[in-house]
Amino acid sequence: MSERSRLNILHRQAADMAGAVTRLRNLGVDEEELCRKIAAATVSAYAEIEAAPKDTLTADVDLVSGGVRLLDSDGHPVEISGPTTRKLAELVPKVILEWLSELDRARIATIAAPLYLQLVDGVLARKEGSTWLLACPQFPAVLPAAEQMPGEELSEEQHLSVVVLGGRPAPARPGVVVSRSHPALILRLLEAEVPEVASGQVVVKAVARDPGRRSKIAVSTSDPAIDPQGACIGPHGIRHRALMERLGREQLQFVLFDDNAEQFISNSLAPARPIHMELLHESRTARVTVTEDELPSAIGRAGENARLAARLTGWKIDIHTPSSPSSPPSSAGAEGPS
Repeated sequence: MSERSRLNILHRQAADMAGAVTRLRNLGVDEEELCRKIAAATVSAYAEIEAAPKDTLTADVDLVSGGVRLLDSDGHPVEISGPTTRKLAELVPKVILEWLSELDRARIATIAAPLYLQLVDGVLARKEGSTWLLACPQFPAVLPAAEQMPGEELSEEQHLSVVVLGGRPAPARPGVVVSRSHPALILRLLEAEVPEVASGQVVVKAVARDPGRRSKIAVSTSDPAIDPQGACIGPHGIRHRALMERLGREQLQFVLFDDNAEQFISNSLAPARPIHMELLHESRTARVTVTEDELPSAIGRAGENARLAARLTGWKIDIHTPSSPSSPPSSAGAEGPS
């Protein structure tokens, strides 16, 4: 077998020349650039293996045949041994594939940058460990375990709504990191399903989210003819159901925003109804009194209702009953509106 034939086999089998050309075309890269890259990689690899000076070598690349000839300074083919051919088969493809991956990552990052926190829909392709890979129209996407909704059951070929977080950095697989747990997902789904939110007639003032379980959304409007909560729920609950279909089991509660902090806090604690409230502005704490019967719903399961109300309003909420003027276990610290 001739030395040229050996190099043909090297690049047809290991570097997959046809596949490389297709990828380069998709990336908008000139084929001459691919030839230069393959030639440089071949020369560098050979010089490293044989301890030869690179400046005395050149390489001739033919993308049609998949052939590569290594030439000396006089333009004569260089004799290449079998062991060297095998080493070239390991080194050269690595360089080309890493270069293609870098171009892929750069292209994907460029596409993803203006889509930060925007809604995209994708199809779950497969799972790698705890991470899901999605096929989206604009780019491949990655849904890490940390960005999934706790308790949500996912399966291959399932359609999923996500928000874009950014391009996944090297050395990981090229792809855009997306999220199901980010609060922005709620806002983007509302914009998609509620025309009044998309048009700005209904404004989402804040979102407090416990992903996969429950979210409180503060909404308002300047149009007296519009009920902002009713607009989000829709006639006969049709919009609410559409949102739930895209979110899974997570429950949504729409809270009427109010510039008056006391009223807003009271609204946020629904379904509980406070009978008295004292605002301590210096510590930004609301001391809320509810009846014994209302205490469980005010606090919520594992403190969830009070905690989400605190995050929604930006106030620390201390809930107690008339017979128990102070009850630290029912307090919820504010993390600020999301």
